[in-house]
Amino acid sequence: MEGIRLDKADLLRKFKLSNRLAIRIGALLAKKTDLTAAMLEMATPGSDLEKLLCSREVLANADGLTTDLLNDLVQETGGAIDLPLTVVQGDDGWRTIALEEELLAEEGWRAADEEEQAKALTLPVLQSTVLSRREPAGEALSPEEVRDLKLKALTSSDEGERAASVRRLLHARIPDQEKAAVFFELLVDPASRGRTEALTGFQGMGFNADASAALRDVLQGKPADARFALDRLAGLTDILDEAHAVIVAGVLLEALRTTDIPDLQENILYTLRNTAGVLAGNDNYLHTFMRESLKAIQTHGHRISAPARLVLHGIAQANLDAVMPLLWEELSKVQGTRAKNFLLTVIAHLETDEEKRQEIAKVMAKQAVAPGETESGRLLLGHNLTNLGEAAVRPFLEILNTGPPDYRAFAVPFLDTLVMEKGISKSPKNEIASAFLQALKIQERRVRLAILETRICADEDIAEKLRRELAAEFIENLRRFPFPDINEQIRNAIEVTGAPAVDPLFDYVRKHVYDELTDVVVRILGRVVARCAEKRTLSEEKGRPMVDFCIGRLKDERVTFGGYACATGVMCASPLGSAEICERLVTDMFVRAWKVPYPEDILTALGHMAASDHVPVERKIIVAHIFLKVVTSKKPELIATERETEDGIIYEFGEASDYETVVVPAAIEGLMRICLCEGASDVLRRQITIQLMKVWREASGWVVIWSPMAVETLARSLGQIASSDKLPIETKLDIGKIIKDQIPERLSVVRAMGEICSQETESEALDELALDGASDILEHWIVPESESDEWAIAITSVAKIAARNALNRRLKRARELRARLIEILFDGLRDHRDGARESLEMLVKCSGLAKKQRKEIEDRLSATLGLVKV
Repeated sequence: MEGIRLDKADLLRKFKLSNRLAIRIGALLAKKTDLTAAMLEMATPGSDLEKLLCSREVLANADGLTTDLLNDLVQETGGAIDLPLTVVQGDDGWRTIALEEELLAEEGWRAADEEEQAKALTLPVLQSTVLSRREPAGEALSPEEVRDLKLKALTSSDEGERAASVRRLLHARIPDQEKAAVFFELLVDPASRGRTEALTGFQGMGFNADASAALRDVLQGKPADARFALDRLAGLTDILDEAHAVIVAGVLLEALRTTDIPDLQENILYTLRNTAGVLAGNDNYLHTFMRESLKAIQTHGHRISAPARLVLHGIAQANLDAVMPLLWEELSKVQGTRAKNFLLTVIAHLETDEEKRQEIAKVMAKQAVAPGETESGRLLLGHNLTNLGEAAVRPFLEILNTGPPDYRAFAVPFLDTLVMEKGISKSPKNEIASAFLQALKIQERRVRLAILETRICADEDIAEKLRRELAAEFIENLRRFPFPDINEQIRNAIEVTGAPAVDPLFDYVRKHVYDELTDVVVRILGRVVARCAEKRTLSEEKGRPMVDFCIGRLKDERVTFGGYACATGVMCASPLGSAEICERLVTDMFVRAWKVPYPEDILTALGHMAASDHVPVERKIIVAHIFLKVVTSKKPELIATERETEDGIIYEFGEASDYETVVVPAAIEGLMRICLCEGASDVLRRQITIQLMKVWREASGWVVIWSPMAVETLARSLGQIASSDKLPIETKLDIGKIIKDQIPERLSVVRAMGEICSQETESEALDELALDGASDILEHWIVPESESDEWAIAITSVAKIAARNALNRRLKRARELRARLIEILFDGLRDHRDGARESLEMLVKCSGLAKKQRKEIEDRLSATLGLVKV
């Protein structure tokens, strides 16, 4: 029974009282007598109750006021109060004037509350082997005595009295269930002063002492203590039985409700995921979790939504039927954008009913283009909408075709994802392709740009005619958008189209033989034709005229670019070439290499042909010898034209040619291709490798000053050579050791080390190199000042190394590397860093991981699926 103890101003503000009564209440408070809120609400000005309270007799008898005396005063003052009044004597010396029915109501609420607590705890507690192993003993207590002890334990300001009450309850001859309910109420009641005693009571019933101490710190400790306690609880929940898990879950939910510190809320949720089964079987817990997590998400956003999704996925695994109606119910109520987007995302992942999936798809699409939606929320909704698969096609197409103009381009990448990644059927794929083709012809610039960055033309389920028409539109747009980044995206889109792109490409080349853009188009044509010839999707009859056309342009003096040379080399190295054609072209190209303004493209063509099966090993040696001269010559007189000038002798490599920037890299790549081709001998491979390693020592040690492009190309090529199965492990280790020292300086070396040290060869020396390399990469590149792309490259390389199954898990350094990497990647996943998710997906497949680590990664990946970087 709670009395109201307010000052005069608050009394007058909260209740409709007269000044006279407010003064009388103050006088009664001075005599340790207060009134309940119900009494104050009834004591309106002029009422009989007001007259009674303001009477001289009430104040005169306040020190010894009892229920009988109060009701006698009602009669003596002639009042017409028809509700029985009562006076409740408190343990602290205070008296509270109340309606008699308030005592009955309190008893009813207490009974209902105890019934609810019992409902929450009954099954698991009664089934608990720990809480049921003791024989019934101790004194027998009546329900009134239990309520009295509980009241003292909950409200007493005397620490000794609280502790004594808990001890009596613990040793009383009452069911463990009833004791647990009392202790639990004491534990989670925010006004309780008896939490320590409640935990002591639980320990007396067999509760884990470490868990007990951790729960105390979660509820009462400083934030730092609470964080540490949550970490301990996360490790203990696996060994606690169901009854104890109920207690832990209840305490964690109370802690979630009472703290507004985001990192504590986050830690609480990560710990709660281990009790997901308990939450799934308890409606009260489930509703509390949903209410408090949505409130925290609306305040703190993604930081809370990721662990909250983990918990919900665990609940859904345990009892999907319990959680789905609640999610839909909350969605109909929630107003905040963050909380609403969270619910939409979770429902999209968990809903299995097809009609409801279509319904949620419409809601998500509508929300995604709502004017008040944030850009990050829009991307999140779009990404998660694609997870609905075919159900998302129609909503996205409606946005593309008839949606708000500012948001039509928004739908394009998600439609592309549906086609390329979500396994939808042929009919909707072709519908999307048709919509893209139409949009390229009539839609505004933003929409067209978005379509030009898609991969849709690569899907073979789309009709060949549609893919060919799309490729032709893409080619035309190369001219319309002459910007490097956009151009590269378009080139990639055309190239992945494959055979349907061949005719549009060749048509363009024949119509624009000498055009500057043709240099780009013909290079794409060469690669596409060669790839199709390898896959047997392009006949020799159709491909040979294209080869002949490009060969015919090699001696055409009106051609000033090297695209035809590159295309010729690539196509002749494919099944469309022959030993006779390659022999003739190799000889001719050697003669022409230094007489044209594009020697690097001649060298590139030579590299492709020399690495093909059409060229015998003797000719491969000759070509490799020329390439080595280009790479190793201190003076380039052997391969250049000498000319006398006023400033002395200079060497020309063709017009507008940059020797170190383009010629040397082309020669290095040619050597790599020859080294790795099937027809090369072991002796030739060894010679090439030794020479490239020697050049690396000179270039990295500044004995020879090279351009950054040449050094980067050399590092990349050495990495590819060392990761090939064509070299002995000793040579691979030699390469790894000589490039490792450049890890702090060059990202190309970081990439190369990732390739070299991720090979599944069992070797202690490779293990040592891998661990040293990974350690150096983490030290120098996983630092706050690293750029986003640097971080992504570095972490991907380390992940490749750590994911190597052959890396001995018995090595302490290997275990430490994997543990450290997982921690870094979890942080990166939370911060939406590029490469974090891909690295975790790679790492989770590693057989060297502990089961607990693998489960944790799987849980994090599942919980954050659909979260996108803005």
